[in-house]
Amino acid sequence: MATSISPLPDSVWEAMQGKSYNPEIKGCAGREELRLLILPYRDYEGRSRQGRLIVHRSVAEAVQEIFVQLYQDRSFAIEKMELIDAHDGDDDASMAANNTSGYNCRQASGSSRLSSHATGLAIDVNPRTNPFVRKGKTSPPAGEDLDTPEEREAAHAAPGLITARSAITKAFEAKGWSWGGNWKSSKDYQHFSADGH
Repeated sequence: MATSISPLPDSVWEAMQGKSYNPEIKGCAGREELRLLILPYRDYEGRSRQGRLIVHRSVAEAVQEIFVQLYQDRSFAIEKMELIDAHDGDDDASMAANNTSGYNCRQASGSSRLSSHATGLAIDVNPRTNPFVRKGKTSPPAGEDLDTPEEREAAHAAPGLITARSAITKAFEAKGWSWGGNWKSSKDYQHFSADGH
């Protein structure tokens, strides 16, 4: 299946305005720093699909290699992969749809600092299957009820579920990325980042 990396087309950039890109939020990566990836993936039923993801240009080739490898190996399923602008840039709506996404000019959840998504250096994968868990609360609320690493390991074979042993975790770590499932005070099972945040 075809894959590509390209600068953001006018139609994509225009659709991002006021959604995943907000010039009032300072420090976000701009159009020239970002790349649009067309990537193959296999959905939860094993069907071949093509998705779109936006990341920083410095990590575009590595991200492409990871997803092409996962597709070719049939080693990891993704339910959906579309630009977060299909959900009006709303992180909660995208997570609830179990959408795998990258760039989004926003602050980190529960923080005043800029999210790694805002610099194009983070990707959330199957976020409903792999929720953010902190102090017993799960985000999105419809997230899978597997709140401990032990419960997740026991369900290792479930489609799209990320654990320390998953092919996707190993593929990202081989490129120097970190996984939010290794965080101490909270667990962000969906989250991979090139900058460790």
